[in-house]
Amino acid sequence: MPSEQAEAQAEVLIEAFNVNLEELVTKDYLSASFADERAYVEKRFAEQQSYMDKRFAEQQGYMDKRFAEQDANFKLLFWMLGIVIAFTVMPFAERLIS
Repeated sequence: MPSEQAEAQAEVLIEAFNVNLEELVTKDYLSASFADERAYVEKRFAEQQSYMDKRFAEQQGYMDKRFAEQDANFKLLFWMLGIVIAFTVMPFAERLIS
C-alpha cells in the first residue's frame, strides 16, 4: 500500500474515531443520568404516597361517619324491636298468669 494512501486512510479513520468519540457515553454521564432519573422516580413515588395517604384518611373519615350513623340506626331499631316484643309478649303472659 502506498504511503500516501495509508496516510489518507489513517486521517479518515482518525476523523471517524473523533466523531464517534464525542458521541460515546461515559460512566460519569450515565451515573449522572441515572441519579437524575432515580431522584425523579423517588419524588414521584413520594408524591403518590402522600396523595394515597390523604385519600385513605378521607375515606377512613367517611367510613367512620357512616358506621356511626348505622350504629345510631341499629340502636333505634333495637329499642323499637324491644317495644314490639314487649307489646306482643305482655298479653300472652297476662293470659298465662290469669
